[in-house]
Amino acid sequence: MILSHAQKYIFLKNKKVAGSTVEFYLSRFSGPDDIVTQIGSEPERIPPSLRYLFGRDTRFQNSAGYKNHMGGTRVRAKIPTEVWDTYFKFCIEREPLSKTVSAFHFKTWQISDKGDAVSTFLDYAFPNFYSDIFRYFENGKLIADKVVNFSRLTEDMTDVCTRLKIPFEGDFGFKSKSFQKQKSHQSLNLTEELKQEFADGYALEAEILPFMKIAGCSPSSPAVLPWNEARVARLQDDFETGLKHVNRALRRDKDYVPAIREKALILSKAGEAERAIKLITRASEAAPERTRYLIDLAQISASAGDTDKAERAFRDAIALSPKNPQLRTDFSNFLAANGQSDLAAKEATSILPLIEPDLNEHFKTRLNRLVWNKQFKKALDLIDAQTLEPEDGTSFEPPPGTVSHVRKLRWRESVGLNMLRAGDLEGAGKILLSEELFIADKGNGFAKFMETAAQSASASETEDLIGQGLSWNPTGTNFYNTAIELLVDSQNLQLIDQLCSIAQEQCGHISGLMARCARLRKKASARGSSVTPN
Repeated sequence: MILSHAQKYIFLKNKKVAGSTVEFYLSRFSGPDDIVTQIGSEPERIPPSLRYLFGRDTRFQNSAGYKNHMGGTRVRAKIPTEVWDTYFKFCIEREPLSKTVSAFHFKTWQISDKGDAVSTFLDYAFPNFYSDIFRYFENGKLIADKVVNFSRLTEDMTDVCTRLKIPFEGDFGFKSKSFQKQKSHQSLNLTEELKQEFADGYALEAEILPFMKIAGCSPSSPAVLPWNEARVARLQDDFETGLKHVNRALRRDKDYVPAIREKALILSKAGEAERAIKLITRASEAAPERTRYLIDLAQISASAGDTDKAERAFRDAIALSPKNPQLRTDFSNFLAANGQSDLAAKEATSILPLIEPDLNEHFKTRLNRLVWNKQFKKALDLIDAQTLEPEDGTSFEPPPGTVSHVRKLRWRESVGLNMLRAGDLEGAGKILLSEELFIADKGNGFAKFMETAAQSASASETEDLIGQGLSWNPTGTNFYNTAIELLVDSQNLQLIDQLCSIAQEQCGHISGLMARCARLRKKASARGSSVTPN
C-alpha cells in the first residue's frame, strides 16, 4: 500500500495481481512524508548495483500502523477526511480463475503428489481467500477511483502514471512472481461445477467490473449477490451490515449453504459462538464433502473454548483431505497451542512426506517447531548441525542437504529475534550482537536488539551500543533510523549529526532517510542546544 502526499494518490494493494511490481516502481518516486508499506519478498530483476535502494530495510518508510494489503476502509479510518476525499485512489484486479491459478502454483509448488491438490486447495481456500473486493468496495459502490485491469496492466498503468505525472515508459524494471508466472486457468482442469462455484463467489466483482465475469456462468441462486455483500461487510468488520445482507440472502434461499456458513462466520466474529457453532454444523452436514466447512467448525469451536469439538472437526477434515499440508499444519499448531506438544510434533512430522524430499524444507519444519516451543538452544544446535555448501564456487545450486552460510546466519537471526520477543535479552544479545550477522543483514537484527535493550538501559549504555554498531560500518538505513530515534531524548545532537552524515555516506542519497534524520535533528534541537549540521 502507498499513501503518496507528493503525488496525491493512494494505491490499495490486492493479492496476486503484480502489486509488488507496481509498488516497487511507484516507491521510487515517493517523497519523504509518503507512506510505503513493507513488501514481503524481493523482486527478481533488480540490478545488483541498485539493490541497496530496494533492500529489505529501505524499501518501505513511515509505515507504522499500516499493512501491506490494507483495505480502503481501514486506510480511510487512519487519515484525514480531506486526504481520502481528494487523493486519487486505485488498485489492480485480475480475472478470478487466473488469480486462483497464480495462488495455486504459489501455494502448492512443494507438494510432491498433486493428485488431489487442485480440489484440496480450492476447497480449503474458497470462497474468499483470494477475493479482494472488500479492499475497494463498500455499501454497494466502489471506493477506488480506478480499478486497473491486470490483463492490460501496462496500458492502464500508463494512464494512471500520466494522471499522476509519474514517468513511465511501459517497463517496471523488475517483476514479482505473480507478474512473471501468468498461467492459463485451463492448467487446473476445472470442472463446470467448480467454475460455477467461482462465478457465485465472484458475482459481486462481475457485477461492477465486466472483465471479472466468468464466461458462460451466471449466479446459481437469488441468494448469491446478498451473500457476497455480507462477506464484504464481514471482512470490513461491519458485522451489523453483514447480518443484514446474509439474512436477506437466506430469505431468498434458506438452504443456500454458503450463506449459512457466512452467517456462522459473522456471528463468530461478533462473539455469538453458540449460534455460530449450530449454523456451521448445519452447513457441514448439508455439504459433508466440503473440508472447508469442517475447518470452520474446528476454528469456531476452538475460539469458543470447546477444544474437544475442535479436535474432532480437525480430524474429520483430515480424513477427507489427508494430503493437505496446510490443514495438517493448522492442526499441529492447534495441538501445540492447547498443550499437546507430543501430538503436535507427531502431526508436524506427518506433513513431511507430503512435500518434495528437500532436506532444507524438513529442517525448517523442525526448526519452527522448536522455536514455537521456545526450545531455543535445541533450535541453535539444529542450525549448527547443518552442512555448509562448498565455498570453492564449484556448484551454483547448494547440494542436497546443505545451506549457504548467509542462510545459516539468517536462521540464527530468526531464533535470536524470537528470544528477544520471549524476553531473553541476554541470550538474544549473544546472537544478534555478532559482527558477522550485522554485515549479512545490514544491522537489522542489531537494530531490533537496540530498540528493546534501550527500554531498560541508561543513555550512556545505549550510546555505547550505537558506537559498537557504527564500528562495523552499517550500510542499512534501519540501523540509522533506530539509532537516531533512540538519541532524540538524550539531546546528543553531535552524535545525531554524525549518524546523519555517515548514513548519507554509507547508504547513498536516500531521501526518505535523510528527511527523517533532518526532522529528528530538529526535534532534538528544540530540546537542547543547537549544533551546526555537518
